[in-house]
Amino acid sequence: MKSVRENLINYNKVTTNELYKMICEFIIEQITLKNYPSMQEVAWSAFTTKSTVTRFCNQLGYTGYKELIYTLKNQDNNYYQNLDKVINASSSAGFQEYKKQLINDLNQFDQQITSIIALSEKINQAKNIYMFFSYEVEDTAKILIDFLQIINKNLFFSKSRKNMSVMLDNIKSDDLVLFVVAGMDNAYLENMFSLIKKDFSNTAVVSSISQFHKFDDCDLKITIDASVDKVIIYNKEIHLNYLFRQIINYLVSNNEKLLKTLNDQKYAF
Repeated sequence: MKSVRENLINYNKVTTNELYKMICEFIIEQITLKNYPSMQEVAWSAFTTKSTVTRFCNQLGYTGYKELIYTLKNQDNNYYQNLDKVINASSSAGFQEYKKQLINDLNQFDQQITSIIALSEKINQAKNIYMFFSYEVEDTAKILIDFLQIINKNLFFSKSRKNMSVMLDNIKSDDLVLFVVAGMDNAYLENMFSLIKKDFSNTAVVSSISQFHKFDDCDLKITIDASVDKVIIYNKEIHLNYLFRQIINYLVSNNEKLLKTLNDQKYAF
């Protein structure tokens, strides 16, 4: 039996009903952020009525929105309960096992040091940077976004997928295009990438292993989850955080003027 998330993602890929697509994308966006919107909030997001939301749910095989959201919450609760069993931080053995796994992952991550330095240099040299990212990594991506804005880099990004396509018209050949990809709902990013790579070669992709194969022919690739046998959702956030901190450290360490400016501003990096 497919999960509610899978049903939503698959339906969003095939539906030609623009109203249903708006509803679908809003629900996906919210549940990725661990929010469970009310039926009225869903209706408002698409400028429609609760009746339309009900018909949308019927299309996915549910009797209504109440069943869809109830099923989703149950599936999420089961997932996080299983996650707690894996981590099992309450036991010393479980804590040490997870710590050992995490250290091992970061050591494997360091094997990509050449690519990490190359990405840092691309960011340093780029006049303009265009950044596209999945809903799942939005909070962690803010680490790099905030830093680049503080040092006055020309950074362009959008949290709304509807506005991402607008940026395409402004990208130039010497600009850096950075994709940060994780999770399942990345069909829109795949489409954006296919359009960009036709005309621009200076592209870099930071991706989870599961999404890696969908973003071929880019100039630079970095993976953000090292453990293939036991990938935990929180590990991706830790790996991505680690990557961005390493990039920030590299940029600051190799620029004395920038380091002085940040120290004067009492910026903690």
